Amino acid sequence: MGPVEIEETPGGGIVGRVGRHAVAAGSPAFLATRCGEWPDAVALRVEAWSRDGLTPVVVAVDGAVCGAFGLGDPLQDDARLAMSGLRRLGYEPSILSGDHPAVVEAVARALDVPTPRARGGVSPEGKVRAVLEAKGASTVVMVGDGVNDAAALAAADVGIAVHGGAEAALAVADVFVTRPGLDRLVELIEGSRRTMGVVRRNLAFSLLYNVVAIVLAMTGVINPLIAAILMPLSSLTVIASSSLARSFAPSSRLPWR
Repeated sequence: MGPVEIEETPGGGIVGRVGRHAVAAGSPAFLATRCGEWPDAVALRVEAWSRDGLTPVVVAVDGAVCGAFGLGDPLQDDARLAMSGLRRLGYEPSILSGDHPAVVEAVARALDVPTPRARGGVSPEGKVRAVLEAKGASTVVMVGDGVNDAAALAAADVGIAVHGGAEAALAVADVFVTRPGLDRLVELIEGSRRTMGVVRRNLAFSLLYNVVAIVLAMTGVINPLIAAILMPLSSLTVIASSSLARSFAPSSRLPWR
């Protein structure tokens, strides 16, 4: 008989019934509100896994904890390099995660992220609050891939969904990266800055071109017919400038919404 009466709590866990038994599985904090005392062996394993950087998942049947296991993903090879690149560009990376605080602390140490800037056990609502608080002091870029990140992605100044992200995250993000790897974030920011440089250059050229043309027309140096011929050249120059610019590398595939 398959599970029925299933209820999922984002960032917490899942509960349901299998036959005549109530089954719950999720984070230690999620199970702590639904179960009594835990077996000492389970509590020790949860603590050990957290120290080792694994995410503990606890399982309970009929309100009694009966087991646990630890999940973990190795850091991507380019993670440390990406963090260095973001700092070089003037960003200060932070971590907001629903994983156990000890797990997040271990990841932060591996990435040289200061402990005060790495928070674990954060609910989806807590991520939104953290983003809104940070927006008061600076521009906030939020990177995420899961349903738990969707609201925070929408609240940030710029929300970035990464390759393999959940549909909910892709739906609200301002931009998503179609290739795996954290170094794509550095490519995205560098390309965005080059794009804005092209925009500013084109605006400055158009303004200068039009001011000079208006002054020459008003002083009678050029007649209206010549001025009318020269005006489209401003637009053509801007188009040529934009076409020749290479804001993103040819291999980059970073679609904007």
